[in-house]
Amino acid sequence: MALPGGGPSPRGRSSPATRSSAIGLGAAAARTGVDRAGGPQLPRPGPQHSQRVDRPPLRPPGPVTAGGAVTIPSPGPRAYPQALVLDLFGTLVDAPTRAQRLQAAETIAAATAVPAAVIEQAYIDSWAERHDGRLPTLDSLSEHLWQRCGEGTPTPHDLCTVLLRLATARLSASPDVVAVLRTLRERGLRIAVLSDASADIAEAWQGSALSESVDVAVFSCRAGAVKPHISLYRAVTGQLGVAPQDTMYCGDGGGDELRGATAAGLTAVRVERRGGPSTIAFGDRPWHGPSISGVEQLPAFMLASRAPRRPKEGDV
Repeated sequence: MALPGGGPSPRGRSSPATRSSAIGLGAAAARTGVDRAGGPQLPRPGPQHSQRVDRPPLRPPGPVTAGGAVTIPSPGPRAYPQALVLDLFGTLVDAPTRAQRLQAAETIAAATAVPAAVIEQAYIDSWAERHDGRLPTLDSLSEHLWQRCGEGTPTPHDLCTVLLRLATARLSASPDVVAVLRTLRERGLRIAVLSDASADIAEAWQGSALSESVDVAVFSCRAGAVKPHISLYRAVTGQLGVAPQDTMYCGDGGGDELRGATAAGLTAVRVERRGGPSTIAFGDRPWHGPSISGVEQLPAFMLASRAPRRPKEGDV
């Protein structure tokens, strides 16, 4: 009787002719070094030297290949971010109010003999050019505003001086905010600022107290795009040297920045707008994600977000 698979029955006996044929095949295999299956002959362990041969798996674990390309599985997001990207106006410093914008226009008017209303309108009409990369330097910004303001302005250089002085004042941050940034850096986080800002702000940045507590600063006027364009988030994470999924974004939501951050792969948290509800903001959208009252709460928020959930009453 034959067993499934074609092997001989344990109770069956082979005939002398069969045994002779098998011996002949074995001898031929020994002479040629090839077994009956056509492959190289392997040594057969004797009864006292039996051993187990572990065969490798048919598909060892590792990168998955598809069409010749190698795809390495992503490790997924980390429980605690390696980097933090923060908005500037409305998050780290006060967003401007309309009254403050008018006051700035009056300051420029006093130095340039141009009516404040003309200057304010020039600011309003030139928002896109001032922020989207078309005016990346303080000189180009001053020249543009000088042309818009028309007769009466002394020189673009005079305008540069006033703009830089106003920008320096706008970058004044609370000592509590600066202390928070230092605390987060001491915990090992890389810190960045990403702001829709004009060239006067970018020029004044290096002289601010905030710049000393930040590793990277990306300003829209130099990056060539405004929020929520994905290129900004790629630029800031690239300069940080941290993957988007390992980065948290914090902002007040202006410019639809939170949606832009999550679309780029960052996690995002909203902060209540610094400066109050009467401040000027553009592009706000409803946000249903996590929120905090101010950046001063970031250290506690980030620690809580990585802590294991406490069991609730009734959990099994």
